[in-house]
Amino acid sequence: MAHLVALLMVAGLLQAPIAVVALESEGHADEPKTTATQGAKTEREAVAAAARTGEPVEVASRRGERRTVRALPNGRIEVEQHLQPIRARQGNEWVGIDATLHRSGDVIVPAATTVGLRFSAGGNGPMVEMTRAGRKLALTWPQPLPEPALEGDTAVYAGVAGPDVDLRLRAMPDGFAHILVIKTADAAKDPRVASLSLALSATRLTVTEEQGSGILKATDPSSGAVVFQAPSPLMWDSSQPASPAPQTRTQTTADAAEEPGEGAKTAVVDVAVGDGALTLTPDQGLLTAPDTTFPVYIDPMYRTLLASSWGMVSSGYPDENYPLFDGRSTEGVGRCEVGKDSRCVKDQTKRLFYRMELPPLKGRYIQSAEFIAYETSAYNCSNPTVVELWRTSAYTSSATWNNTKRTWPNGGAWGEVLATRDVAYCSKAPVEFGGAKLREHVQDAIGKGYGTITFGLKAYNETTMDWWKRFAEDAYLKVQYNNPPLQPDNDTMFADPGTKCLPSWEAHTVNGIPTVYAYLKDPDTEDRNKVQGQFALNWDAGDGKGFIARWFSNLTAPKASNSKFETALPANIPSGKLIGWNVRAYDGEQYGPWASDGAQIACYFYYDPAKPGEPTITSTDYPQDGAEHGGVGQPGTFTIADSAGVADRYLITLNGGPPRTVATTAGAAQQVQIAPTRSGPNVLTVQALALSDQNGPVVSYEFRANKGSAPVAGFALDEPAGATAVQAVTRDGEPAVSATVHGGATLGTVGHIKQAAQLDGSTGYASTNAPLVDTSQSFAVSVWAKVDASDPDNDFAALSMEGVHESAFYLKYVKDTRKWVFGRTATDTTDAPGWYQASSKAPARTGEWTHLVGVWDALANTMQIYVNGDRGNDSPVIPAMWKATGGLQIGRSKYKDVQLDHWPGQLDDVRVYDRIVGDEEIEKMVTDHPVLKARWMLNSNGEAASFPPGAPDLVFHNGAAIDPLAGFGSGTSPAGLMLGAGKFTETLTPPVWTNESFTMAGWVRNMGRPQQAATVFSQPGTQANAFVLRYVPGEDPVEQGSWQVALRGSDDAAAAPIVVSHSNFSPGDWVHLAVVYDALRDRVSLYVNGQLDETAGGVSQEDGAIPFEAKNNGGLQVGRNKFGAADGTEFWPDAMDDLWAYQGALTQPQVASLAVDVELPPGSGP
Repeated sequence: MAHLVALLMVAGLLQAPIAVVALESEGHADEPKTTATQGAKTEREAVAAAARTGEPVEVASRRGERRTVRALPNGRIEVEQHLQPIRARQGNEWVGIDATLHRSGDVIVPAATTVGLRFSAGGNGPMVEMTRAGRKLALTWPQPLPEPALEGDTAVYAGVAGPDVDLRLRAMPDGFAHILVIKTADAAKDPRVASLSLALSATRLTVTEEQGSGILKATDPSSGAVVFQAPSPLMWDSSQPASPAPQTRTQTTADAAEEPGEGAKTAVVDVAVGDGALTLTPDQGLLTAPDTTFPVYIDPMYRTLLASSWGMVSSGYPDENYPLFDGRSTEGVGRCEVGKDSRCVKDQTKRLFYRMELPPLKGRYIQSAEFIAYETSAYNCSNPTVVELWRTSAYTSSATWNNTKRTWPNGGAWGEVLATRDVAYCSKAPVEFGGAKLREHVQDAIGKGYGTITFGLKAYNETTMDWWKRFAEDAYLKVQYNNPPLQPDNDTMFADPGTKCLPSWEAHTVNGIPTVYAYLKDPDTEDRNKVQGQFALNWDAGDGKGFIARWFSNLTAPKASNSKFETALPANIPSGKLIGWNVRAYDGEQYGPWASDGAQIACYFYYDPAKPGEPTITSTDYPQDGAEHGGVGQPGTFTIADSAGVADRYLITLNGGPPRTVATTAGAAQQVQIAPTRSGPNVLTVQALALSDQNGPVVSYEFRANKGSAPVAGFALDEPAGATAVQAVTRDGEPAVSATVHGGATLGTVGHIKQAAQLDGSTGYASTNAPLVDTSQSFAVSVWAKVDASDPDNDFAALSMEGVHESAFYLKYVKDTRKWVFGRTATDTTDAPGWYQASSKAPARTGEWTHLVGVWDALANTMQIYVNGDRGNDSPVIPAMWKATGGLQIGRSKYKDVQLDHWPGQLDDVRVYDRIVGDEEIEKMVTDHPVLKARWMLNSNGEAASFPPGAPDLVFHNGAAIDPLAGFGSGTSPAGLMLGAGKFTETLTPPVWTNESFTMAGWVRNMGRPQQAATVFSQPGTQANAFVLRYVPGEDPVEQGSWQVALRGSDDAAAAPIVVSHSNFSPGDWVHLAVVYDALRDRVSLYVNGQLDETAGGVSQEDGAIPFEAKNNGGLQVGRNKFGAADGTEFWPDAMDDLWAYQGALTQPQVASLAVDVELPPGSGP
């Protein structure tokens, strides 16, 4: 049978809807069933649900045509990867495979298959059309077809070449077969069956015959990926075996209308492709032979091609290949002897291959692996014999007996025996292979990033038919795996004596042997106390080996995830040398990454026992008892003393922030007011300094704080147009607060979060009738602000609070420096009051939303400003802050009794706090509402433009187009962007500033594993890309490759980029990609399907990334690299959909919210 098989080009069908999915009956007898009644969206949710219910729970987001992922009650994750489709996507739903045909309008279609299949309902036009991911193959019968009779999965067209020739079209899970049935010898003489020429049309496909094999391939010309494939067409007659099989043998009887039975005479059908036609020339010898038994069947079969495949080789036909068992549903393994069974046709030995797709689990520990094949018959049902499972070389359609028969050392395909089973089944039954060898080989292949692994079946004894068996074309691989522990966060790491985690250039000295601490986490929680820690020390011993690991701790005692782990360092650490310490977590089966892998650093210190005594730290407000006290911004008293009695000052640092000096005499104890800046752990570091400026040792004090109190007032500014006042949200039990709207202030305009206030720059503002905070004490204010796009040539105040003559503070834009400022006057007078300010590091940008925070820290006597979460330049120490007497002003300020600085633009989400706010709180204010610069839904040509208003449109080039067959998720999106060789889209201006925090994300589909680098996004400067996201092939490009982001710090092609990689690549799949640049940390991260690659083998995140501002060479490139050739290079060969551009670094949960397999409606998203 010639089948054009669509070996799963996986389109988007391995994704699943966001909604919780009930596990329906698949209608596939071979699929192992789960007892779970509901699925879960993520692995973590599924693990928790399985532990709670005691039943397996499917991970719905990872469901695919051939793949099921479930969490087990023991905490493990299990993947089943099937050779054959077990389900299909219909709109937003997964349904079981059902090839039953029915009429739909003027065509015949199956109920549920993995390809778009349309059979003729009679008349002119194509007899069959098969589509997959925008690629279409169509065949047309030479004459009009009669209306068919429907028989389950088969449409029967009677009398297509005389009364005794029928055409049967059979729907398959991933393709179709067209079988010509010649019923009589007279019909075989009809010239219409001597050569069958079918009109062939192909959209985005090139159909060719593989030289020497007769295999037909329909290939995507852009990527070279094979989309549909057919084994060499076959014909057979209805002959039966000359003698019956032994009574002890049960043989599965094949339906002669679907595949040749044992004993049937067979012949290869000659095939030719060209001039828009597929020509089949049946073997005249078989058609006219006197011993041919009619009916005779001629059967090309076409199926989808994906990473997996299967085949047989035979010693009786040593140079022939039999991919997909040549269309048979079963094939033999072992020695077949004509003397014992005439159905063997000739004495021959057969071996089978199953090439299985591997789940993308690089870096995971494989706990167990099982390969399950289905035996359908045996030579002797009552005599179990051994069948061997081997690891073999990758199976290809060109495999023959002669080029595979030997072992690896001898140049053949057979590597190592992995497992054996002693079985004899004579009806379809699973044969499970497992064990340590199989697990090791699966682990090895996954660890190397291979996309597939090939197994072979051989009879233990190939010299006698006693070991003969038959196996089905279906099989599956079951893998259970462990997720590695997470990378330790060096923000939670500290030493005592010592500091919080500091880089080498900031290392401090300690005079005692430190104990080091870290919080360790594991994503799998099947065992509450499973996490252990291992610490390490690096130094240069002067032996020529450099700065390497010199000491490793034993594993700590196990604790629950997110516990604090500690170990005392050895007493023999060297004095006076830079020492780095590191930590990683172990979960009982594998280590996670070291804290210093990827973006993060190790922690450093010097040890000098000659240093004077270390300071002591105590507090009753924030004791070291592991409990949370107080809250962020709520001061507590800490007592600091010098045990040596020599200090004349203490240098105090909280959570790595700016240092603060506290004077003392002869090391006397000092009480200091300190306010936590973070909820959870805070680390206070103290160093004693002597009058002689001798630096004393450093000690750390970890304490825990509650979350900070809510704002005194929060104005969402969401009131409708025409409202005369805006209401604030206040704390429970506190009085209501409102601000009156004045002059040219318009409410109800589209804001950054919801609505916003639009102010006219001359009379518009809003104000309260009384001060909201005591400005002589610590306080903070925040606002989302947008200045009109014209270059401002005046000062503009976003927020202020009035005194008698001046404002008590100004959060504003200053024209002279073109920067954001949080400032105040020295006094509330009109006579040269003096000025203090904190200012932004970079000039302000107009015409876009900016988040501003002003903080007055009364304990440190400094003003601070944060712009989009980035701390600016603090003010100098201010003697005191005077107290406001008037109300909060939104959009104006007062200076020397004059109301001025009216805001020209929009203001949104105003908050006022009666405490300081910490850096993590401020960062969350920004990341909770990132600035969407552009979204391209790509649903129709009319919607190819971006939004929000003002965002740059995409310009299409060289045939790039919106295609209804390119929507991600196979139906969840109505259309997408179809690309290919030479095709791309671009914006004419950059949608984001690449030297500030940004996120680029979108759905990407591939037809197969690209054999050369292919670009998804890039943003060029004049000489180089500021960033590029692309797929890069591995050492073995057929099996290996990864996603990669490269950022350059200068517009210089010779400059070395910062590169991060992610190993999660599934050939033929829709995948969600996101590149995130975090300017606060100089960090670039690459997410695939909402997750970092975070294993002992690497982390898809790197620090030290400071991309240049890409400009003067166009905008974002979608689907190409602009450099390397006049028209660009590295064109993406397939589809993309639903692209997002943010000015801001999305968090992992926000990225994951975009990576759901449902198109989010306009106006939604992070």
